[in-house]
Amino acid sequence: TVCQDFWFTADESCVPGGPAFDYTYYNTYTAMVGSFTGWVGIMLFQNYMSGWTFRRLFWVTTFMQVVASAFDILIINRYNIMWGIPDKWFYMFGDAIVGPAVMMFALMPAIVLISKLVPK
Repeated sequence: TVCQDFWFTADESCVPGGPAFDYTYYNTYTAMVGSFTGWVGIMLFQNYMSGWTFRRLFWVTTFMQVVASAFDILIINRYNIMWGIPDKWFYMFGDAIVGPAVMMFALMPAIVLISKLVPK
């Protein structure tokens, strides 16, 4: 969201003690990692989840989205600092990696259904 974007990228004068990510890291590096993990999500879906029922897939992806969102809550409350994990690592291995893969898990069933509707 826009509020989170501001919180992650605001400097020390706006958000004291915040992560203050530079835009290159926040937009570029995390997008590259996210693209790769999205691809991994497609491969995992194709190889392991394509035979699952939609209900099971829905529940698994919902649970994984909750876990991915929890990383945002933990970093905003600064738990990662208390645990000794730098902001960039915690963000990268939390929302930047888990988010795109989970998004692919959630999106793939809809894509498969739509592809079955299209005439050959």
